Amino acid sequence: MTKPMLTKNTDKLRQEVAAHVAADSIVQGTYWDAVSKSGCFIGCLAHEDNPAFNETAYGLPVMVQRIAENIFEALPADEAKKFFAALPSAVNCDGKNLTNVGWQFLAAELRSLPKQPAKIQAVIDPVITGMDLLASGQEWAAAAAAAVAAAADAAADGVAALLGDDAAAAAYAAAYAARAAAAYTAAYAAAANAAAASARADVYATNVTKAAADAAAYGATATAYGVACAAAAARDAAYDATAKVRPRRSRASKRGTDERKAQNRWLRVEFAKALKAGG
Repeated sequence: MTKPMLTKNTDKLRQEVAAHVAADSIVQGTYWDAVSKSGCFIGCLAHEDNPAFNETAYGLPVMVQRIAENIFEALPADEAKKFFAALPSAVNCDGKNLTNVGWQFLAAELRSLPKQPAKIQAVIDPVITGMDLLASGQEWAAAAAAAVAAAADAAADGVAALLGDDAAAAAYAAAYAARAAAAYTAAYAAAANAAAASARADVYATNVTKAAADAAAYGATATAYGVACAAAAARDAAYDATAKVRPRRSRASKRGTDERKAQNRWLRVEFAKALKAGG
């Protein structure tokens, strides 16, 4: 579907990360502050709010950065800094293909969901199949992904009252992943078509079309982290149910808070594993 993106300039990446760690300039909630020279996961590398810079400079796909950024923002401050500091060792070397790591991670997230009723599992399994296709570098048609997303959404909307928050969150997790895949595929298809048209159309107009398609793809992948959050919510709700705590949208209890922290730490570890395992 998309041309493989290989990591590069990893020595520079190590230096940039080390400099921010040494300066204690890694913060949450702000992309990049030019005055204090501090920023978040993306900002400390790009020195701006555009992750496309890090694609060009280091070969880090936007989707991978978006997922990492949202894990980073959900962690306690000290752990967020450690998560960022561990990036160079996870990337490890030049020439590593991280193009499909985001899909691999989302497939693993869906597989890690608590056991679901058959009705819910039936809408999750096709999404896992689609994620596996994308993770292996194959295509998953945008129309097919959109249809699967719609089915997962419908299932989630219909089961919350009957089967509980964990089942609904699991279905929503699948819908997030499929919706991101549909938007991503459609946007890059538009970009590819624009590039192909450059031989017979105005180059400037074609480049504008390609830029718009790429922007749409970036926006689509920005939502992909939602599957990780929804999957964590499903595990959280399942934990509450097991502990005989009534699931609710706002969990103020220490037990719920501790469980969410544990889930965020789990995401941190699993994402680092996915980066290290990249091709």
